[in-house]
Amino acid sequence: MDKLLLLGADSMLGANLALTLEDRFDATGVSRQLAQVAGCRHTVVGDPLDAALISRLVTEEQPDWIICVGPTSRSSWEARADEQPANAPAVMQQLVAATAESGAALSIISSDAVFAGPRLFHEEQSRATADTTYARAALELEASLADTHALVVRTHAYGWGPSPEHPSYTDALVAQLEAAAAAPGDGLHYATPILATDLAELLATAYEKDLHGLYHITGAERANQARFASELATALDLQPPATAAIAIMPLAADRPIGETSLNTRRARRDLGLPMPLLREGLERLAAQRDNGFRARLRGAPEPHVRRTRAA
Repeated sequence: MDKLLLLGADSMLGANLALTLEDRFDATGVSRQLAQVAGCRHTVVGDPLDAALISRLVTEEQPDWIICVGPTSRSSWEARADEQPANAPAVMQQLVAATAESGAALSIISSDAVFAGPRLFHEEQSRATADTTYARAALELEASLADTHALVVRTHAYGWGPSPEHPSYTDALVAQLEAAAAAPGDGLHYATPILATDLAELLATAYEKDLHGLYHITGAERANQARFASELATALDLQPPATAAIAIMPLAADRPIGETSLNTRRARRDLGLPMPLLREGLERLAAQRDNGFRARLRGAPEPHVRRTRAA
């Protein structure tokens, strides 16, 4: 079984990666807060961008694959435009050096937040148009990995979070749907969302194929926040919010369309796999609520299932 070093294991995406890949990888996680992350054999509490810690773990664990879910990995719907993430480029260079010496594969998660239109589906070489602090930080991180053997993945992942105290975008939206409150979001912000566990499967294939360079790996469909909320409510058998009925809102001069959709043609070609449809991912998210996956993600033991003989 190959060894995985997962930096940012207690983030929404990191926790979903760990639990999805637990049967295929012997994982060590680096977590800012959680003492144990489900799916990780061992969890180290510390800063996922602590260069000294990373160097030590690479030496001790000798991982075959390193995934970094860093401060610029959150989707355009989650990240605050004025957010100033920790300075990651210098750490990335040290991480690249450490992986090159150890022979490990390296995957870095980036964000669709680098875009703000005007294209509907941005390709990897499309000009990044978002002029926000967060977008600039993500682009600086990507630039620090140019001409290396690292795989850089722009995406827009959603899923259950590992800690109720720090709800993910999906957790917060579900809570509002369950309370029959007006859900956040509108018809102006578009993206190509992908369920975090679906992304995990595609990343595993990218690892097997030794892909490197910049790839867009995300969902197959372009959707706005209003449609996402409506489809999520349907998948979970909840009442769709009233705001979700408005697919397109009047465009005001001070509210330009937020367009971060990604073109996945290159990933589909090189992975040899399709990207998942929105409704497919949301149905799997709903199943995770009921089959014990979400409970395990949050530290609960796997539920006991009583098996009875068929009549």
